Amino acid sequence: MNGEFLHFASKWMAVLIIPLAVAAIRGWLLKRPSLRVSSLEPARAGRSPVSMLLRVPLLCEVIGLGLLIVALCHPQAGRKETITRKQGIDIMLALDSSTSMDIYDAPENIRTEAALANGIRNASIPQRIALAKQEVARFIDRRPNDRIGLVAFAGVTYTVCPPTLDHDFLKSHLAQLKTGMIEDGTGIAAPIAGCVTRLRDSPAKKRVMVLFTDGADNRAIKIT
Repeated sequence: MNGEFLHFASKWMAVLIIPLAVAAIRGWLLKRPSLRVSSLEPARAGRSPVSMLLRVPLLCEVIGLGLLIVALCHPQAGRKETITRKQGIDIMLALDSSTSMDIYDAPENIRTEAALANGIRNASIPQRIALAKQEVARFIDRRPNDRIGLVAFAGVTYTVCPPTLDHDFLKSHLAQLKTGMIEDGTGIAAPIAGCVTRLRDSPAKKRVMVLFTDGADNRAIKIT
């Protein structure tokens, strides 16, 4: 983590502010010589602009001396770098994107076709793929220190994103995932093998694979 900061090389010079403040207060409160006036109207009118202008030189002197004291303190700007090391695990997610994930699963309280149709229209009943993507996104958000990758599978498997700490990048690719992008089917062996391959060379001490699917394997492929 990088951050800008300001410090003073000669902080002890700041003690000069004390006599400056005392002198400024005394100068401000110092009673001016009295003048003979033929009328009390100016006094009743309050402090005149002219009397205020007489204090401008004092104000300028105080500001100038204050800036001089700041300069004598030798202000210096710099950058502070803090290295934070976080140890996580490597995770591969395998998400079923077969066309069966387009199905709407009606809750138990939905008992009529009209209620089901209404739930689909107002998006209160999501497709399986949408629900699965929501859960995957939540899973990613709960693992900020872990490298996470994603493969999608149906009849075949492809890598959506390799393991990464850039979870915004990962979730942007997850959002674009939809059914029908690859050959249909549900082949579970291939994504497992793909995830294992991705994790095999990982330097992480712990490696995990998580499978999201709605059906049984219908592709006769053995993992070797």
